[in-house]
Amino acid sequence: MSGICGIIYFDDKPVADKLEEMAQRISHRGLDGITYYKNRQVGLAHLMRQVTYESIHEKQPLKSQSGCVCVADARIDNRNELIAQLDLKPSYCPVITDSELIMAAYERWGDDCLYHLIGDFAFAIWDPRRQKLVAARDHSGIRPFYYYFKPGKFIAFASEIQALFAVPEVPKKINDEKIVPYVLWLTDFRAHQASTFYQGIFNLKPAHWLVADSSGVSTKFCWDLNLERFSHLKTDEDFVAAHREIFNEAVNCRIRTSFGVGGDISGGLDSSSIACAALQTLQERQKPYWGYSWDCSNDKDADEREFIDIMVGVKGLNHQYIRPTQVKEMSVEGYYNNRPDYFIADVNHYLPTMKAAHKNGVRTYLTGVEGDTVLSYGKETFSALLMEGKWDAFRTHIEHILYTGTFRKNIPKYDRNFKSQAAFIAFPYIYKVLIRALRMGHLWALLRHFKHCKRYFNIPPSLVSVYVGRKIYTKLLKLRNRYWNKETFFSILHDRYNEQSPIILKEFHFEDIPREDNADVIAHFKQATSGGIIDSLVSYHTSGILNGIEMAHPFMDKRLIEFSLIVPNHLQFGDGVTRKIHRLAVSGQVPDAIRWRLDKANFTPYTRRCFYETFTDPKAFIQENRNILSPYVNVDMSMKYAEYARTADLNSKKGYDAFYQTVRVVYLAIWLNQNQINNKPT
Repeated sequence: MSGICGIIYFDDKPVADKLEEMAQRISHRGLDGITYYKNRQVGLAHLMRQVTYESIHEKQPLKSQSGCVCVADARIDNRNELIAQLDLKPSYCPVITDSELIMAAYERWGDDCLYHLIGDFAFAIWDPRRQKLVAARDHSGIRPFYYYFKPGKFIAFASEIQALFAVPEVPKKINDEKIVPYVLWLTDFRAHQASTFYQGIFNLKPAHWLVADSSGVSTKFCWDLNLERFSHLKTDEDFVAAHREIFNEAVNCRIRTSFGVGGDISGGLDSSSIACAALQTLQERQKPYWGYSWDCSNDKDADEREFIDIMVGVKGLNHQYIRPTQVKEMSVEGYYNNRPDYFIADVNHYLPTMKAAHKNGVRTYLTGVEGDTVLSYGKETFSALLMEGKWDAFRTHIEHILYTGTFRKNIPKYDRNFKSQAAFIAFPYIYKVLIRALRMGHLWALLRHFKHCKRYFNIPPSLVSVYVGRKIYTKLLKLRNRYWNKETFFSILHDRYNEQSPIILKEFHFEDIPREDNADVIAHFKQATSGGIIDSLVSYHTSGILNGIEMAHPFMDKRLIEFSLIVPNHLQFGDGVTRKIHRLAVSGQVPDAIRWRLDKANFTPYTRRCFYETFTDPKAFIQENRNILSPYVNVDMSMKYAEYARTADLNSKKGYDAFYQTVRVVYLAIWLNQNQINNKPT
């Protein structure tokens, strides 16, 4: 975990002092030193924070015999494989550093070297032979990389946007189109975008290779899934053993350090399995694992102490509860992210958590983030069974959810027009096959589905027709309201956005996906690498970096993501158990009470309470910031939402949307004030 920045002038303008000014803007990344390379129009800087064993021996910027110069914020995980392939020997120190591996890979494979690298990294290489800057970002987008290019003049890049503003030629203007998806939270499972909140400044998308020269910038997607390498796995035992090996390797790669290691202890399966895997390795080194839990004792729905206490009893774990803090300076993260904050709990919990971890000497902090997404819940199983006409098996799976799972606990109320809870939870899946049959004009298939609804779930054809018609009517009504400017989900925006429906309704298409014919594989891949996930990873990264801590996410390991794509459906969901393969793989590591736990805490009411404790009167806050917000949102409607959200039912879509949109508007105002951006959108 380090930082990089640089500037290359293509018109032979000297770098002068601009490089030092860029580095100083992000000096919190260089707690172990800042070093520079300058050669008239080329300037590269490396800001060191030592974490891995090899980083202690790093000497960057690194210059090769060919004259190429590399700066890297990197932890390369397939080191042994690369050292063998490249036939490398240590040069200036007892070990081969990660920057040396990157440089050697580029010298061997050129613009295809990203295909050969595994780990968390962002790096840039100036190649004087080609008079080009090349750069890359890891496949999961853990390490950030931002750049600004002015044709024929220069390109500047950095780990944080703040460094780019040290260059006078880089403008600081809001990218208007980012406001809409931010306020409406439209980025969850859509494709990650290269654009940022600033015009002309881009982030290099995950798994992308960049080449820049005086004529322009080009990027290419570099992820070949190569799923054929798993073809030798035949039995359930084979898959479970492979998962265990890949998961443990993902954890161990991230604790390749001589400094302190810690992580979340939430009481859930993901953080617990990571902690237990890490503890096995750390105990061999006779080192502790520092675990941190949120103190939610004042909220029964969010209180996880029953399961946290089980983990606290695991040998080698040093544990600490973290209480939320009422942070008024909630712009701290937004300032360094150079975007409004994304998540309510980040500042209230992660900033005090990072401070506690830093005090305990932790430099690597493991999270269970996106374990739910990468290790699929197996929802595809239900749709697949219906598509195949296997209604008996579908009914059995629904009953498993109902009686083995936690449906009764978490959703005690259901629509009484349905004769049973089983019918209620089955219908959303049935609805999809009904609509598919309608669209394709398969009348006999439609009639057969009606018959099966009655036979297996006692849902009469009349009720099926009513609910299908109601859903279609609701969707049409939403479309009408969008175009007739009625009060809807979009009303919180400034009026001009309702006139710019192409911006509002724009789908964030996945332009870059691996070559793969299996639609389910591609759908899972898109979800595991979506924009909302990348945004959350950047937020975690910022929380850590401000305290000299590397945030590491084992579930976002490239190899684990690839493996998750080929796991059979019955090992994703089987016998009423979600993510069954992971539960089987961590047998003997994770306490059984947690390993077979099927429920989850509900943090939404808790996060609302934290928010309103910090902002006792968000309605007044929005009013105070009317001038700065008015170009972007409907301030009066935002105030109305803020008042309603205080007591709204968060289980309803209207209450949920009102609360989170209120949060986004408040965070937007803080960010605009902090960054002193008052220019009106064009």
